Amino acid sequence: TVLGLSLFFVACSEKKDQPATDTTTTAPAEDTPPVAEPSAAVSNAISLTGDDKMKYSQTEFTVKSGEPVELTMKNIGTLPAASMSHDVVVLKPGSDVTAFGQEVSKIQGDIEKLPENLKSQIVAKTKVLGPGEEDKISFTLPSPGEYPFLCSFPGHFGAMNGKITAQ
Repeated sequence: TVLGLSLFFVACSEKKDQPATDTTTTAPAEDTPPVAEPSAAVSNAISLTGDDKMKYSQTEFTVKSGEPVELTMKNIGTLPAASMSHDVVVLKPGSDVTAFGQEVSKIQGDIEKLPENLKSQIVAKTKVLGPGEEDKISFTLPSPGEYPFLCSFPGHFGAMNGKITAQ
């Protein structure tokens, strides 16, 4: 508003026989209101890594529902597979990640031994990957919603989890 009023007064006080002067100024960056970050880009190609610090490279993705999703997971760690393997298990919307992770930890990450009520929550999963290993899977999220994902290696789910938003 100060800039606008300044331009108004300058424009109104100019004499007709004098050339107009450029009064354009740029507001300092600190006076500019913050611009909201754009929402996550929609892409059905997901590339994810896991490391020795029990962290995924990214924890939120947005995809189109009803279309195939290609997920590539790579363990970029160097610790032995027996202590630091990773995977990605995508669950149905509304699944309790903590309860699922606790049950998987009890059976040492062997998803095949899960009770059927928990197995039925799984939408897709990669192989359990040791250092330097990679797996690529394809799956479809049938309807819009938030699909949680986690690492099922014992004890990792608390730090290694995220969500895929299907639009």
